[in-house]
Amino acid sequence: MTDSQQRARLHAAAVEGRAALGKLRDLLQHSEAQLASERRLLEDAERRGRMAAGIADVETTRVAEEFATRHRERVAVLERKVEAQQAEIALLDRDVEAVVRQLKTAGFAADPVRDPGPDLDGEQLQAEIDQAGRAAAADQMLENLKKKMGR
Repeated sequence: MTDSQQRARLHAAAVEGRAALGKLRDLLQHSEAQLASERRLLEDAERRGRMAAGIADVETTRVAEEFATRHRERVAVLERKVEAQQAEIALLDRDVEAVVRQLKTAGFAADPVRDPGPDLDGEQLQAEIDQAGRAAAADQMLENLKKKMGR
């Protein structure tokens, strides 16, 4: 494999990695919002249960406890989901940074006589990777909007 081909592969991997990071961060943000909502629902169910117990409303207390139990379970699942997504993002971020370091090294070490193609300097490379990430994030937002509108 030539230096140019290796750089092209590394560049593609970096761009794809940045785009994937954008999508994972969007998913994490969504999961964190779900977790916050579920925690509010749990607090509401617990509050209703305390209020019902305060006035000796046995049936309402029982129903509130059932809801609180469901919400506690859901909160636990979402907390694990958020932790897993955070770990996945950290892992992919390290991988992408390693690819970017390799790309910068390969790009600056190329022999211009053997490989007359233009090298990207660090700023150009980062700008291109960031642009790809923004494009992927915009595509994801458009897909989300289409789903919300039922299209």
